[in-house]
Amino acid sequence: MASCYSELSESSDEDLVNQTLEGSMAAFDEIVRRYQQTLAASLHHLCSNPSDLEELVQETFVRSFRKLRLWKPQAPLFAWIRRIGYNLCYDYLRRQKRNPLAMQRLESTVPSADPAGMDRLVDESIPADDANCRNDLIHWLLRQLKPDEAMVVTLLHVQQCSVTEIVERTGWSPSKVKVKAHRARRKLQQIFESHEELRLQYTAPL
Repeated sequence: MASCYSELSESSDEDLVNQTLEGSMAAFDEIVRRYQQTLAASLHHLCSNPSDLEELVQETFVRSFRKLRLWKPQAPLFAWIRRIGYNLCYDYLRRQKRNPLAMQRLESTVPSADPAGMDRLVDESIPADDANCRNDLIHWLLRQLKPDEAMVVTLLHVQQCSVTEIVERTGWSPSKVKVKAHRARRKLQQIFESHEELRLQYTAPL
């Protein structure tokens, strides 16, 4: 049995997919083992709740398994899986927006101050003891946006993705990504301008 798992760990993604389609659950287990941590790292900025994130990762692999015949070897397997994960995250963000109880809990954590820009918020030069406050603030700000806008801002400014990378991850067109990013930045700027005390706190000269 150990040799079987050793062989699977050395198999290519395409071989693992083919074996899965032939009925090998061990092959799909290897796909999950190979990519679940990377997937969680890709999604965690869009879902700050650990239990929800775990469910999203699990559901991503469940859907990947069901749709595995649709995967084409021309595209990297993880990129294909990650796109399914982002689609699920988008649905998750939409549900959060529609859930009055969830929004009430979020509004109770509104920060007392506000930054001048997302780039400043995610600047790693901010002292470590401010990290929790900064992260809470980022998540609160993102929830003031529409789900698609929050996703674009997260990918651009938190995960530092290019427009091309966002297109690859979401399946949106470049123009759609740029329009959503512009709208999101404009909304954030309006929020920043309404919180004078936070703007002063986060816009000290660099």
